Amino acid sequence: MPPPPTKPTLEPSWALTPRRRRLLPLALALAAAAIGCPHAQGRSRWASVPALACAPALAGTWHRKSLHVWTTECDAAADEASGLLELTERDGVHIDTLGLDCQPLRADGDFEVRGDPGRARLLGQLAERGIATALVIANNGGGDFDGALAAAVLADPSRSGRLLSRLVEVQQRERHAVVELDLESMPTDAAPDLVRLVQSLRVLLPKAVRIVVDVQAKTVDDPGYAGPGAYDYGALAIAGATVRLMTYDYSLGPVPPGPTTKPSWIREVVAYAGARGVPADRLEIGLPGYGYDFGPRKGDAHVTLRWREAEALRARVGAKLVRNDDGAPHFEYRGEDGPHEVWYDDGASIAQLLASLGDLSSSVSGAGLWSAYGADPRMLDAWSCAAR
Repeated sequence: MPPPPTKPTLEPSWALTPRRRRLLPLALALAAAAIGCPHAQGRSRWASVPALACAPALAGTWHRKSLHVWTTECDAAADEASGLLELTERDGVHIDTLGLDCQPLRADGDFEVRGDPGRARLLGQLAERGIATALVIANNGGGDFDGALAAAVLADPSRSGRLLSRLVEVQQRERHAVVELDLESMPTDAAPDLVRLVQSLRVLLPKAVRIVVDVQAKTVDDPGYAGPGAYDYGALAIAGATVRLMTYDYSLGPVPPGPTTKPSWIREVVAYAGARGVPADRLEIGLPGYGYDFGPRKGDAHVTLRWREAEALRARVGAKLVRNDDGAPHFEYRGEDGPHEVWYDDGASIAQLLASLGDLSSSVSGAGLWSAYGADPRMLDAWSCAAR
């Protein structure tokens, strides 16, 4: 794993402390200001962002494939949850499942269920819109992903048994369509324990309830560092899980600044998963709704930015937007600590990516977009066009 990122000297006052792909919610006032939409006056915060036209080259290329998004706030009154609900009202936009990413795993195998007092109301509003929900368990209660904690829980029959019992209990009480395991940065030797957890879950949960495992992307069995090696893609699929490839964070680590994802890399990861025996109906890709501000210390200095934040920063520093051959937007500016490169994605880049990967859609069942809230809403326009 790359070392923890360091913030550059010059950054937006609203920049978020990054750790991998976890993004914290923005304040409502900032969200409204960033897109010029006064939510307090009753207008949708997305109203000022015009819809993306459905280009013939994109339309239907991902026909009837499913889209999954997440919320890290599980109270209907919270900014992120309410913003996602507003996104579902955008013309033509359809979200199939929404992951409630509000259940951090504890060292004893139990987990918190966050979102009160408006959690039940959020579940009801999603049901009214025909959006299924996923109960997400993640090992990031302290902010960073704690691989050692998750591995210890999985390896201990008592603690893993407690986790299984609680997953079944909450799934049945809240009637989630999916149980999702987002256990990251684990050591490679945790792989068999994760497979056993999925096998046990498959026995205990109703057949109609899907199990999804979010897996760090790789193209070899064990890349040699904590995280990707902990996922045996083929064994997880055989155990009954859908394997969701987190095909983002492509340019993190000891590599030059660059795009958050890349079509050719997605193809390689999907091909590897297929070679490991994961069938198309149990395989999904990941799409990035965010980006990074890379500082002068190459490889480890980067700040996570949402689309709105990246655009506000670009306006602030007066930078020119350029795109690479795959359509990914990026720009450069000079901070007090030296030169910076900002790479992110928007509706146009995701539309180009989906169109270029249209032939790959037969190899997967859908995609997960992290993080839809704060992303360019035209990303959802692009997906809805592709999934016609």
